[in-house]
Amino acid sequence: MRLTFDDGTLLLEDAPDSVPYAEWDDRVDEYRAQAYRYHDLHQWATPSSRDQQTLAQATMASEPLEDDARAYSDLALSPAVAIEPRGYQQAALEAWLDHDRRGSVVLPTGSGKTFLAIQAIADAGVSTLVVVPTIDLLNQWHATLTNAFGEACHRKTRRQFVSTSFK
Repeated sequence: MRLTFDDGTLLLEDAPDSVPYAEWDDRVDEYRAQAYRYHDLHQWATPSSRDQQTLAQATMASEPLEDDARAYSDLALSPAVAIEPRGYQQAALEAWLDHDRRGSVVLPTGSGKTFLAIQAIADAGVSTLVVVPTIDLLNQWHATLTNAFGEACHRKTRRQFVSTSFK
């Protein structure tokens, strides 16, 4: 099975019918899943030999996973303005790092979630997907990222935005 990132979703080539979290896509004759399911699909496709397999894992194809979804370029990003995070922001960033760069940040309005996200993006040093519900917020994030990381970021983000929906 080959896992690739395609137009904002995960494309699962040569996946067995038992693949979880995915729907058949007639346009490409392959299964497709929402991108946030990457971790779950990766765990499903690469069960640990020391763990007892679930029924779904036991019924999947025995071929190894070819993971091309993480074939993104490393980026050398450093925020244009060096601001020291507040204590709770630093604690949130450390908690995110301690949990393998996974998790959600829940803070009140005006507490610096965007600043915290800029710090996390700089730390991760890879392409980052920012999901927003409106065009206005999309434009706001584009301006924020351009201001935070300069022209290098602006060149990287001048791409066509693609919307993929599941029916």
